[in-house]
Amino acid sequence: MYRPARNGRPTIVFFHGNGDTTAGSRVATQAFARAGYGLLLPEYRGYAGNPGSPSEEGLYKDGRAALQWLLGHGVQGPQIVLMGNSLGSGVATEMAAEHRVAALVLVSGFTSMVDVVRRQLPFVPAGLLVRDRFDNEQKLAKIGCPTLILHGEADTLIPASQGAALAAASGHARLDIIPAKGHELAYTAISQDRTLVWLASIANQRPGFGRTAAPNNKQVA
Repeated sequence: MYRPARNGRPTIVFFHGNGDTTAGSRVATQAFARAGYGLLLPEYRGYAGNPGSPSEEGLYKDGRAALQWLLGHGVQGPQIVLMGNSLGSGVATEMAAEHRVAALVLVSGFTSMVDVVRRQLPFVPAGLLVRDRFDNEQKLAKIGCPTLILHGEADTLIPASQGAALAAASGHARLDIIPAKGHELAYTAISQDRTLVWLASIANQRPGFGRTAAPNNKQVA
């Protein structure tokens, strides 16, 4: 699904989490659509009836294809905000490591898939058995674009400590831990509103942003 940006605003590429589809992506990005941001909501191989089987490298190929498609439609790196929720944080982080983009937003992100499995199954040798590793923590140290990390304080699937570790690895990321919210954070109004406020706050630093709308629809230079 693609929605062109209005008034020169950036385009958000939203990578959804495991078990979700573009229907969920629409819910997680509805505030951005209202604010006039462009949206590209890619779907992964093996999801929603698409051919193929999902894997770490396969999802990266899907991410690259999405960015190439945007480039073909005249949307350049300085006009692109990468956003990843949960599993999608792995795709968004890899794309930010490979491409020069305007900004990166991670919601309910994890340090690595090994850490997620190790926490859920502490008696399993995750380091040996997990093939798809998605080493977000290691990659963030090399990503220089403005970065926002949002995490629910009550997230029981991926604890907020992993979000904090991602911010520490980045060294410049803005960390926003939201009380009383769990792993559903991306679909909530507070998550989307805080992302809009942050995007407005960095607009002057990013030449591709144009004039950016805050959540109350006032224009921010």
